[in-house]
Amino acid sequence: MKRYLKDAFPKWMFLSVLAFFQIAFLMPILTPCIGKELQIPDSRYLDSRTPIRVKQVDTIKGVAPWGDIVFLDDRTLIVPYAHTRELTPEELERERKRAYQFLNRPTEEIVEELVKPERGETQAINAFRRWLAERYIEYLKANPGAQRIEGEYVEELGIRFFSISREGIKEIKSIPLWQGLGRVQTNVSYIGGLGTGQRLELRRINLHMGVRVGKNLVSVWTSHPEQPDNTTTVFLSKNTLEVLGYTSGFIPLEWINGNRVFGIKLSPEGKWIAGIYEVLPDSDKLLSPVKVLNIGLSPRPLFTGEIAKIPVSKTQSFIAIIHNGKISLLDTTTGAISPLYLQNFFKGKRYLKASANSGLQTFNRRVWTVGLAGNWVVAGIGETTEGIKVDYVYELPKTGEPPGHWGGPLATTSGYLILAFDPMLWREKEKGVYGGSSSHLVELWAFDPRTKYLSRIEGTGRIPYRRGYRVVATSPGGRLLAARTGDDEVKIWELNPL
Repeated sequence: MKRYLKDAFPKWMFLSVLAFFQIAFLMPILTPCIGKELQIPDSRYLDSRTPIRVKQVDTIKGVAPWGDIVFLDDRTLIVPYAHTRELTPEELERERKRAYQFLNRPTEEIVEELVKPERGETQAINAFRRWLAERYIEYLKANPGAQRIEGEYVEELGIRFFSISREGIKEIKSIPLWQGLGRVQTNVSYIGGLGTGQRLELRRINLHMGVRVGKNLVSVWTSHPEQPDNTTTVFLSKNTLEVLGYTSGFIPLEWINGNRVFGIKLSPEGKWIAGIYEVLPDSDKLLSPVKVLNIGLSPRPLFTGEIAKIPVSKTQSFIAIIHNGKISLLDTTTGAISPLYLQNFFKGKRYLKASANSGLQTFNRRVWTVGLAGNWVVAGIGETTEGIKVDYVYELPKTGEPPGHWGGPLATTSGYLILAFDPMLWREKEKGVYGGSSSHLVELWAFDPRTKYLSRIEGTGRIPYRRGYRVVATSPGGRLLAARTGDDEVKIWELNPL
């Protein structure tokens, strides 16, 4: 089970910084369009007068910030852990030499390696990304000191199981899942202004660890966004927590029922193939394909949460997925795929205030976000006659001036959704148009689709939120709320019912 990660520092480092570079260039261009398009919904349903208060139960320290936190059941919480170490001076010098060798190549050759055409991308956008990459590479060549060679590495990733009771919290099991070397990068930002605001450090790594809990089995996977073949998935018994088997090149996205799971598998040609698979722990062949789907999913949903299960009845369910920029429904019984449509639920020109951290969204902005609470489906719809067929549509109200962005749901129970509100770092621009960036610290709100009220959850403080990670969890019964409140801790509260 030991998986060794090839250190992809130069490529990963340049791609992450290049993404920031692109946002910095694109934000002033796109902000006027965003400001004109988003209209503020009315706030008649905003129930800030009756906040939901929580009572802290305990705190778990030593939690790694690179994976999901999930409740196994009403009394057991799963959290990730990591063992890290600092590089020796000799190792650090060797990394500097490798970075120099990477840059000491023709700029065009580096650009060809870093900037690959994306599906649906126009030639103009690709040319613009290449231009940004060229400018940044030339900048690094002229300023070698601008390269950030950091010396912290992750040697092991795994999960820990904690039992929660009136007597306190007790660790009952830990399972190592990945061993190797993964570089840690620290990104620093200031909430409220450079040098005067709150300092926020985000420690990032080019690995991701996800957890999915099914009826009988638990799946845990580790994956590298730039090295998809370096992916390991472990299956555990939900009752005994015994390791039943492991495989590589497969990532489970959502459990369907029993031992059936919807996931993507890496083909010999290097493409991700979506399908429904039967997990057979007692067989020589751990995964048996039930139906292979011609969807063409990429690993993108693994890091942005663009998969959601929609229960219809006790025997039937759908999985909402994104492919080719549109949302579709996968019937888990027949394997049929059909588009989602809006039927006279939304005719106005008001838009949901949602961020890129929404649960489900399309690139053409037809659907901003979809939330699930019991049999309710909550959606924000753009100005179009097409979209999503839903039971109910709700528009999230404005909660600040200037406003921030809504995202989520971060967690769900049988009765409500827990959403995130991100008070953006706004600056007023010309003609009353606002522009800004994420604060990475979100407030938690609970939405009850039965009463249509949205209430602030008080007592949790601001939660560091990272796109693609499950940083908030609720117990199946809805009594406990857990959230990552720092890079190395998770807090647990008792959540009063709505």
